[in-house]
Amino acid sequence: MDTINRLLKKQTTKRRTKDQEDTDSVHNDTNSSSILPPSSFHYVNNAEGATLSIPAGVEIPIRFGKGPKYPPPIPDCAFPGCNVPKKYRSVKTFEYACSMDHLHKLESRG
Repeated sequence: MDTINRLLKKQTTKRRTKDQEDTDSVHNDTNSSSILPPSSFHYVNNAEGATLSIPAGVEIPIRFGKGPKYPPPIPDCAFPGCNVPKKYRSVKTFEYACSMDHLHKLESRG
């Protein structure tokens, strides 16, 4: 019984030590993550106001490339001679149509 108790006590001691190391490493990770690298932007918006921290060496104003145009242009009906914006799309031919009549005609010809 003494031998069994000694073996069990050693295992529980190792587990406690491992658990303590895990919790210590978790606490160290949270503290280190609160320090931001010097090359990152930091934006805070709270009841006191909004602030933006910009790293040293970044030119102001910041010039960004052209972004996409929103909203994208709406394609026209694919029926010959019709320039009305699309409302429907054919499941069979993937063509656009402005009305159900044009949609049925596009599907029947294709």
